[in-house]
Amino acid sequence: MVRVSLSSADKRRSEDIELSMGVALDEAAMRMRSAAFVLSYTLTFATGERTKTLTGNNNDLRSIFALKLGGGSTQRVLEYRTPQQFLRDHDDPSAGAGQPTFWTILVSEDGFPVVKVNVPLKTSETLTIYYYVVMTPDNVGVARSISAIVSGTLAHFYGIGTEQGIAHYQRFKELVVLARSSDTHSPEAQNTLPLSREDKTLRGVIRNMQIQRR
Repeated sequence: MVRVSLSSADKRRSEDIELSMGVALDEAAMRMRSAAFVLSYTLTFATGERTKTLTGNNNDLRSIFALKLGGGSTQRVLEYRTPQQFLRDHDDPSAGAGQPTFWTILVSEDGFPVVKVNVPLKTSETLTIYYYVVMTPDNVGVARSISAIVSGTLAHFYGIGTEQGIAHYQRFKELVVLARSSDTHSPEAQNTLPLSREDKTLRGVIRNMQIQRR
């Protein structure tokens, strides 16, 4: 779709097209945190550990959505604490082994977050990481709007300071807003349940009594 509107010479600039698409995807991800961008993977949190470097399935972790520890009846979602709060209340170096309940990010490693929990694990458990994925031309299918990515790619291909680029960039921003406003994987349904027949009858009786008292 990007190549459709390009000249014959520009169509051969494959590396520039891919680079421009990467920039457009990165900007789209910053403009919206979509449910479509959330993936998950699991790893083993070993006995006695308190820290773990999280990278994603394919070194594609952008940011963490949620962490779930354990499985079956013992599974629980860990609660996030800000670094300052964690250091003040949950970073006792002499804490005994147990079941972690809080986590934070104090440092990073090679650009990936190193999560720390409040106590060392008493037993080895499975950690499920839900995370926002880094979008690249290789996984462009996760984007909520291919049209937006096409416009963004053309904008950066021509340059957002050029006449052609500005028009595509404006279109890109508009489409991202539309994608954000319609971002849901859930079916549309009523937010409230209609009243039952008995409730309607009861409300009618109450209303009549209020009128008679006036």
